[in-house]
Amino acid sequence: MDPTIEQFAEVRKIDMGPMVGKVTMSTHEDGSTVEPGMRVVMQRGDLTPAYTVAGSETLASIVEHPEAIAHADGHRRIGGNCNRAFGVPLGPLLGM
Repeated sequence: MDPTIEQFAEVRKIDMGPMVGKVTMSTHEDGSTVEPGMRVVMQRGDLTPAYTVAGSETLASIVEHPEAIAHADGHRRIGGNCNRAFGVPLGPLLGM
């Protein structure tokens, strides 16, 4: 889920809201679908935004940052709103 995608003018013109996607095929015996450094390409109108999967160290640097911790309740509330709006269960994605 990318709630920031409309910061780009080309995407904002399409006016589809946050990017929501899911990788569904596993190519690994353990069932994992993505690994750090992997590129995931999505479709948004005629655009194809590409995302690079970050590793656990990158995730930790974000979620353990003092600003993220200070605003954690607000982020959870927004995540719940996105969950209701898009039907995307975010809890498992966020380790909740």
